[in-house]
Amino acid sequence: MVHNGGITDDDIEDGYILACCSNAIGKVTIEA
Repeated sequence: MVHNGGITDDDIEDGYILACCSNAIGKVTIEA
């Protein structure tokens, strides 16, 4: 995931993203 900041490394390690300012670089699965 490429992002423009605004999220901590701990949050990223926990699997969180900021979808408003991120670009997927591979397959993405969304669970609803």
